[in-house]
Parts: sequence; structure tokens; C-alpha cells
Amino acid sequence: MFFDIFKRLCEEKGITPTKASAEIGFSKGSVSYWKQQWSLGKEALPDSINAQKIADFFNVSVDYLLGRTDDPVDYDKDGDALAAIPLTYVEAAGGDVRKARAIMLAAERDAQREVYLKNGGSRFSKQDADLIFALWGDTDEIDEHDLEDVKRFAAFIKERKSDR
Repeated sequence: MFFDIFKRLCEEKGITPTKASAEIGFSKGSVSYWKQQWSLGKEALPDSINAQKIADFFNVSVDYLLGRTDDPVDYDKDGDALAAIPLTYVEAAGGDVRKARAIMLAAERDAQREVYLKNGGSRFSKQDADLIFALWGDTDEIDEHDLEDVKRFAAFIKERKSDR
């Protein structure tokens, strides 16, 4: 199944599998091996690093490349397309994109927790916390999006004044 998909993606891109291997950066011997196994009716798969490289090259998900789904786009449980996952997370998850995304999100939460602790128990810097308090008072209902909206509006006002 993998080699069928790989071969079709190459055809759609107008290149041979051997040319694709050169452009992606893995050995053409891999392509020969996958093709040989495919011709014998056996399944041979790329390792997780090459699977991710191939998927990135063709702009499809690893799950699509390996025949686990018919949709080339990978979605999260809410139906949103998954963002690009850095290769280090994919490697840490053994090639499983969903697990890689979970690892990435956990790392982001850890980084946010560090900022929170660094800012004395606030998820905002001291300057941002002062701005929030000046505009909204003592509330926990303000999020990063609200704060960014205010900052964009302030930049707009500043730019408008400088144009006068």
C-alpha cells in the first residue's frame, strides 16, 4: 500500500520515485527495496524519519502516506487540520503524528507554565498585567487574544497620530 501511494504521489508531482528520493534526501536503494517488496506482494515501509520527510515533500500526512487514511490532511479531534509538527517531536513519538502533536502541546504548556512562574503567578508579563488591570480591573477572564487585540489597537492609534 505505501509504495502504491508513494508512486502515485510521484506521478502527480511529475517525477520518478528515484528523482523524489534524491530531492527528499534518502537513498534510491530504499526506493528499490520498497518496489521489490511491493512486486513480491509484501509491504515495506520507510522509517519514521523518512516517512515524515516524504510526507512533508508531498504535503500530505504520514497517516495518508502509509495508507491509514484516505484524506491527505491530518486533523485533530475537533476537525481542525493539524499544524506542522517539528521532526524532533515526530521522532520522539516513533513516527506517530498524533502522539507527536500531544508531545508538542505538552512542551508548549510546560513553557507557558515557566512563564507563569517567572511572572510571579501570572501568565502575563508585569507590563501586560498592568495594562490588563488598567483596562479591565482585577479579572481572570482576559486571555492572550484580548491582550493582542488591545496591543494592535494601540499600535493603530499610535500610527494614526504619527501620520498627522
